[in-house]
Amino acid sequence: MTFQRTCAGIGVLLDMHAAPGSQNGMDNSAPAQPGKALWGAAGQPTPSYPDQTVAFVGALAARYANAPALIGFTLMSSPQVCAASSTASG
Repeated sequence: MTFQRTCAGIGVLLDMHAAPGSQNGMDNSAPAQPGKALWGAAGQPTPSYPDQTVAFVGALAARYANAPALIGFTLMSSPQVCAASSTASG
């Protein structure tokens, strides 16, 4: 894939829509087991899904660091928020 700046000035924003292990269990994150988000779960393969994700983002950053049309990339789209770590005000 080559990103070259166009005469219209259009840029490219890369979006990690499906992280290894599925970050939310929904169909938009390509879960191996529908409804299950394994990204932060126990019993992960080696390297873990978060480690695989970090390595992939690092590879993207290195590969496209000097691509003129690349304006950035999202780290993860639609992550699942764990109920135990979320807070609600009342």
